[in-house]
Amino acid sequence: MKKLLKIFLSVLLLCAIALLLKNEFARLLTKNSPYGIQTLISKTASAENLFVGSSMFRQGIDIFALEEKSPGTSWILAYNGNQPVWEKIILESLLNNNVKIKTLFLDMYTYSVVVPPKVSDERLFLHTDLKTKKEFWNILKQTGNASLQELFQMFVTSNNEILWTWPLNKKLTDNRYLRGGNTAFSPGSTDSLIRSLPPVTIDDFSFRKEQKNALLEIFALCKKHNVNLVLIETPKYIEIATDSNYLQVMTEYIELAKANRVEFLISESTANQMQQKDSSFNYIERMIPFNSDDPESFQDRIHLSSKGRKIYTEKILKFFK
Repeated sequence: MKKLLKIFLSVLLLCAIALLLKNEFARLLTKNSPYGIQTLISKTASAENLFVGSSMFRQGIDIFALEEKSPGTSWILAYNGNQPVWEKIILESLLNNNVKIKTLFLDMYTYSVVVPPKVSDERLFLHTDLKTKKEFWNILKQTGNASLQELFQMFVTSNNEILWTWPLNKKLTDNRYLRGGNTAFSPGSTDSLIRSLPPVTIDDFSFRKEQKNALLEIFALCKKHNVNLVLIETPKYIEIATDSNYLQVMTEYIELAKANRVEFLISESTANQMQQKDSSFNYIERMIPFNSDDPESFQDRIHLSSKGRKIYTEKILKFFK
């Protein structure tokens, strides 16, 4: 029995060492990637313009326009389905690693704040150290969304295929990203094709408490570290932009920003809807003009095409000038 116990403990120790090495190797490997948290930490001590959010930013912000027409260095940290609970941890990680941020642009992605904490993009595990992964796990535990399957995925199986094929994967990402911005061509669509896509299915469109608390913590972090903060809503196709559930969540988002004196920019369709509801506040002053009726500017209901993101980014830059 003692011999079996020793063998078992030895195997357990070897597995633990292997997991530590895998996770640390992944973190170090991605320092030379054209996108991600570790790249930003290792390659620069500052970011003039930092965009943190979901695929809305990856598809909606044109890195070439930023490079050409905005001062300083711009970075985009975008992960699919990214939520405020994870964005808060990302911001803390950057600040703790002495990354100087002048202006943080945060994604006002409505569908991310009405769902419980969940990691939708495994690359978050690839680009973070063990301490940050532990913070992710603690959030999942606190909100009752942790499971052995999630734990196994986070520390064992996630991104193994990327690590095994890293030389090829690195070449592909080098050709597709620049400081986190998507440089690949994204074609526009047609009205009939966009409207034929499956609808968004969410049972409850209430603003989740844990997501709201995370936003409040982000507000406090920015104030503490003298980071300018701007919340940004990227344009949505007119079908979404006029949806009552979408507008309900946007109203809560905007009220939270106003109550905490946080700057925000919203799309033209949202501004018009808000102005009709509350004429005492000038929402038009915070409006980025954009034609949400043009299907060629969209890939689908919520993501911009190459044409759309260039137009939108240039209008953001013009607004700040």
